[in-house]
Amino acid sequence: MEKGTDKEIEVISDIPEELEAPVSEGEKVGTVTFVSDGATVDEFDVFTAAESKKMSFGEIYKVLMRQLISL
Repeated sequence: MEKGTDKEIEVISDIPEELEAPVSEGEKVGTVTFVSDGATVDEFDVFTAAESKKMSFGEIYKVLMRQLISL
C-alpha cells in the first residue's frame, strides 16, 4: 500500500475474550490482521504481557474476604 492513499484498512482481531489460567508470560494468544481491498497488508501475533496463575478456591476466598473487609 502506497503512502498517502485513502484506502480503508480493516482490522481483524482473533483474540479470545477470556483465557483459562494458568497463562505464561509471552504466550501467544491470538492475532491481529490488517486488510485492505481484500488483501492482507500485515499480520501480528498477540502475546500475554504477564503470567496469570490458576487460583485455588482458598486463594479466591482470601481475596474476596480482604475486599469485603476493606469496604
